[in-house]
Amino acid sequence: MGRDKRQQGVAGWPVPIEAIAHAAFVHDHEYRILGANAAYLERAGCRADEALGRCYWEVFPVREGPLPRCAAGMRAFAAARSADVAPQEPCCDLVLDAGEILQSRAYPVVDEAGRYAYSLHILEDVTEREAVREALHERDWQYHQLLASTAEGIVIVDTEGRILYANAAAGRFLGQDPQALVGAWFGQAIPQGAPQQVELFAPGGGLRTVEMGAQPIGWEGRSAWVINLHDVTNRESLRMLFQDRLARTLEALPPWAPLGLVVIDVNDFRTINDSYGHQAGDDVLKRLGQRLSEVHVPSQLCGPVQVSRLGGDEFAVVLPRLRTAGDATELARRFLEVTGAPFEVQGQEVPIHLRVGVSSYPEPAASAAQLVQQADAAMYQARQEGVSLRFFSEELTTEARERLELGSQLRQAMESNALALHFQLQTELSSGRWVGAEALLRWEHPERGWVSPAQFVPVAERVGLIGELGRWVLRQACEQARAWRDAGLAFGRVGVNVSAPQLVGGGLVDDVEHALAHAGVPPEVLALEITESVLMEQDRTVVAQLEALRARGVLIALDDFGTGYSSLSYLRGLPIDQLKIDRSFVRGLPSDATQIKINRAIIDLGVSLGFSVLAEGIETREQRDILLHEGCPLGQGFFFARPEPAAQVTPRLFGAG
Repeated sequence: MGRDKRQQGVAGWPVPIEAIAHAAFVHDHEYRILGANAAYLERAGCRADEALGRCYWEVFPVREGPLPRCAAGMRAFAAARSADVAPQEPCCDLVLDAGEILQSRAYPVVDEAGRYAYSLHILEDVTEREAVREALHERDWQYHQLLASTAEGIVIVDTEGRILYANAAAGRFLGQDPQALVGAWFGQAIPQGAPQQVELFAPGGGLRTVEMGAQPIGWEGRSAWVINLHDVTNRESLRMLFQDRLARTLEALPPWAPLGLVVIDVNDFRTINDSYGHQAGDDVLKRLGQRLSEVHVPSQLCGPVQVSRLGGDEFAVVLPRLRTAGDATELARRFLEVTGAPFEVQGQEVPIHLRVGVSSYPEPAASAAQLVQQADAAMYQARQEGVSLRFFSEELTTEARERLELGSQLRQAMESNALALHFQLQTELSSGRWVGAEALLRWEHPERGWVSPAQFVPVAERVGLIGELGRWVLRQACEQARAWRDAGLAFGRVGVNVSAPQLVGGGLVDDVEHALAHAGVPPEVLALEITESVLMEQDRTVVAQLEALRARGVLIALDDFGTGYSSLSYLRGLPIDQLKIDRSFVRGLPSDATQIKINRAIIDLGVSLGFSVLAEGIETREQRDILLHEGCPLGQGFFFARPEPAAQVTPRLFGAG
């Protein structure tokens, strides 16, 4: 009886309404319910006799009128029938019901004469599907943010070279709005093998040397190429290349002709970047370089000058064939004068102030390396004193002499074993199990006390000790790993930071193998931590060394991820096993919602590329909990353990203390 009553007035239905698995009901042209199945009545919370004859929005879903698309569909159906056109596709509305999301699909039905008979509504629970859709939308947003913010240009083209996508950096490379590039022809030959260097000219941006690589991908169901554009015009290795060229210049220099070197730094250039953006800052540096190149130097004072960019906001000017060494300072003043007129930035006049350091060869510098070091020291001194120009002399200020003394004392500390390693344990966030330890170099000076690595590592690089220092750290870390293994402790890996000079020098593989062999431990106990700036160079020597070490079983970790270039493409092509999230992204947790999203994006990126992910600088339980919730498996920080000597770390590994 119940079913007959529910089906009153809807004879000729193709299937019984009870055969529909989801909640379903039928209404007439006035939206009055003609029938409903048990699933619908249960969701509406009423009996059949309470539903029949009432407008469906008075029963369920409860609202002030028909569902919007249902009403629009009825009007469209009526117009189509009057024009003798086939009925429209079913219309869909989303309905919220006590936290669930329902999709209502309405199907208008006609009788054999083509007259409107009724509409069948099927309500399907799509809560889970919509949650997945929202998660995918969030993931798309995260990856869009990463693509939009990376400093590397990313262009996707079809097999004919038409641009399908370009990020903001690519727009800057090519001198156009990235959206305007879509549909245009890329205009460059796509490299099929190794990355190639090309020259790109962007209107308003000048000529850039760009390293371009490409990989085939699938894009929206078709074959395509993703092209990576990386600006190598200002790469950090320019300083080393400059020094090498300078050495060759000195070799060809006549003994009677001194040479001067002018190192120029833009004072407080960060303010320009922060105020006007990095693109505006890059434009200012290009125009400054142009002004420096146009400085008139009388031929009777020196030979043709050479202006070079050292990277960042630093320039170098080589003054060959001087009459006297004293002419170098006089000529340096001419380069200071180029900033007499301010630069126009976004319609505003911005003054630029330079700090200039000068030295000369063969006195007081006796080599190219010493010449660069002395000019750097003079420039640094000018910055410290707040003046524009300093010529290097042996009578440096107390602070400059202290830096030189610190280098000498560092050498003595290495020879007398006065340096030490401290170890900060790393943990699995879900279980608290120790999974490794990062080796951190410490120096307790007999007079200065603890000297920060931020002070003595740059000094080691300046005085040529960084290679020896790096080898010492590797040996000590491997020997401590051996001691823990002999004690039966499963400590994971010991991480060692590797500097750029260690990698660029080309001897890292031999250094690692010697340290492992000397300690008698396998490569699986060692992790090498490399910074983004080193890997972004994509130098073949660097990559080959890392690939060789990784093939032997050494783990390669990308340290301080997110603070450098944060490129997406270079991660795919380099031998990396682990991403270490920089502590600056952890510090604001859990209150900073933006940092939560950044961490989520980095974690998702690392996991999707097959890397392990470790967060640095975890100091509170709340930070640990939110990183664990976002899917970060590993971490280190004061919340778990502070850096300590091995003697204090060992009891922790045994489970005590």
